[in-house]
Amino acid sequence: MAVDLQAEMAIGAQADSLLASDAFTNTIKHLRNQALEDIAASDPADTGSRETLYHGIKAIDQITEHLENLSKGGAIARKQFEALNKRK
Repeated sequence: MAVDLQAEMAIGAQADSLLASDAFTNTIKHLRNQALEDIAASDPADTGSRETLYHGIKAIDQITEHLENLSKGGAIARKQFEALNKRK
C-alpha cells in the first residue's frame, strides 16, 4: 500500500509541476484562445470546422481537469502516507 501511495504522490507532484509551469499554462491558454478566435472567424455555414474546434477545446479542458485530479489524488495520497507513518 505504501508503494502505491508513493507512486500516486509522485504522479501528483508531476501534475503539480505541470499545472504550475508557465510554459504549460501559457500553452493551454494560447490553444484555447486560438480555437475560440478560429470559431469566431469561421464562416457561419462551416459547422464542421466549428464542431472540430469545439472538440479541441473540450480535449484541452479534459487534459487540464485530469491533471488537476492527479494533483488532488497526490495530495490525498500524501495525507494517507503521513497518517500511516505516524502509526508506526
